[in-house]
Amino acid sequence: YMVQGEVTIPHNGTLTIQPGVTILMSDDGAINCLGALNSQGTAEDSVFFMAENSTTGWKGIRTQGGSVALRYTTVTGSRGYSSSPGTDFAALSGHSAAILLENSSFRHNWSCVKLISGTASIDSCRFINNRGELFFMQEGQWATITNSDFINLYDPVASSMDGIEFHLCSDGQFTVDGCAVKDIDGDCIDMNASSVTITNTELSNSTDKGFSIGAPTGGSGSGSLVQIENCVVTGCPIGIGVKDGAAVDGNGIVFSECATAVHAYEKTSGMGGGIATVSNSIFTQCPEPVLVDQGVVATTWSISDTDQLQGASNIQGDPKLTQGFFPSWDSPCVNSGNPDEQDPDNSRRDMGAYFYPVSFNGLVVNELMAINTSTIFDDWGRSSDWIEVYNGAGYDIDAGVLVFFESDSSAVEPWSVPRGTMIPADGYMLFWADGDQWKSGAHLPFRLSGGGDSFKLGRIVPGDGEVPYTSTLEQVQFNNQTTDISYGRFPDGGEWRILVTPTPGYSNGTLYSTPTALGWPRPNPCTTGQMTIDITVAGGETDVFVYDMMGRKIATIVDGYLSPGTHTLTWNTETRPTGIYFIFARCARQTPASAKVTVLR
Repeated sequence: YMVQGEVTIPHNGTLTIQPGVTILMSDDGAINCLGALNSQGTAEDSVFFMAENSTTGWKGIRTQGGSVALRYTTVTGSRGYSSSPGTDFAALSGHSAAILLENSSFRHNWSCVKLISGTASIDSCRFINNRGELFFMQEGQWATITNSDFINLYDPVASSMDGIEFHLCSDGQFTVDGCAVKDIDGDCIDMNASSVTITNTELSNSTDKGFSIGAPTGGSGSGSLVQIENCVVTGCPIGIGVKDGAAVDGNGIVFSECATAVHAYEKTSGMGGGIATVSNSIFTQCPEPVLVDQGVVATTWSISDTDQLQGASNIQGDPKLTQGFFPSWDSPCVNSGNPDEQDPDNSRRDMGAYFYPVSFNGLVVNELMAINTSTIFDDWGRSSDWIEVYNGAGYDIDAGVLVFFESDSSAVEPWSVPRGTMIPADGYMLFWADGDQWKSGAHLPFRLSGGGDSFKLGRIVPGDGEVPYTSTLEQVQFNNQTTDISYGRFPDGGEWRILVTPTPGYSNGTLYSTPTALGWPRPNPCTTGQMTIDITVAGGETDVFVYDMMGRKIATIVDGYLSPGTHTLTWNTETRPTGIYFIFARCARQTPASAKVTVLR
């Protein structure tokens, strides 16, 4: 579609944009939303808002008292709804509006999202290669930003452009979790007279501060409290800058390669310095860990490899971190944090953003296949044999501290994936037993024998020895196997048995669940461009995917809740080439089902 000039969505009106639509905007193209804008892209068919002319760009989207929901949508080439920096200088600007962004991206815009009052929910989005503020909220009601990337704010079109900024946001809940804010010409996250909680987030390579906490020009930062937990700040001139009566409570932070890690000072005369409390943290390669011009910085239960930190139970020395800032098996950070606090595995708190897991209750080898010809294909497109590990421990586990080795060969060195490869709580991870350790990813250095074999799963125990100590978690033995039939635990973590329906990467079901059932897809072979599929479930969150022969997911039929009973689904095959495909269905913790289908053009 081509938009010339401004399109207005009236009060009580709704504009819905279907999957696969591209909207070309002229240089004065804009959407003024007084009602509701719903962009309903999908993983297979995104929606695009883009400039007709990349040189002149287009204006943007503005909503006043309305709502904007962008799912799987790309917004690119905007010069701002307003032509100059100010209230509406953004690709998406809102006034007392409700904004929802999911799995969407903002690229090559002059500024991205700017909100005055209202609410914002942002999940799994990417803001990359833009020249202005990536997210700005003033006097908001609430905002939740999760699992999103804010990367490369370059050559700002105006001064004072930051990655994420909260301004006068103190009455409400404002959170940032699981995000990355990198390569920012300005501050990574700027908070003025705002109360924000930031967790599990990585900040890196800013030209100014990682976290900037203070007050607006001519205002006061008093009463603002920013909470930062389990975050990494690296490559910023100042890791945390706190000023003008504002305060920050930091716990489990890694500061790396910051000229000054924590700086408390007064920027506006008469407003006083900043207040920072930092505990269970790591200061590495920071020439000046703490600088107090005016205010207070208190550090406890922390480590520095430069200056000795002032405060209770701080230590000086090499934190011994692996790539990704995880503590190594011989790190002094392990079990050295505040003894009154615990890591998720109930061991004593470690210093830093990531802990070294000690307890693995509930983690087991859950399923294996020693003769795989067509059940699943690895990332190289090969039908490799596989081993599935299930994490029933109740918290995310770093697979980098797990090791595999053949139990009948002392010559084989213990093998593990790189640190930071996480198995989520109640989740699964596949390892390819193909003997091709040289491949990237989870490829084991040994194979499984279809005539019977054994192997061990162990862990690297933290300690002070010269070499890591490996402890065995489980030894797995199996007898003669059948092609494309797996051997696994039923239910997950239960007794070993033959599984006629393999479930690599998914639940093996429970003894009390109703198996998911797929009716025979029709027509099969399909020549009509549309295939009908019946699925029977006991009720719950349901996924129905289509895979090609290379093991790539090429379509999502269902991703959401289905009520108990039989449902009729359709798959549009018009754009799919002739070939064989696999339909895979799973519902909650029920035994999944699959079917092989053929498409003919």
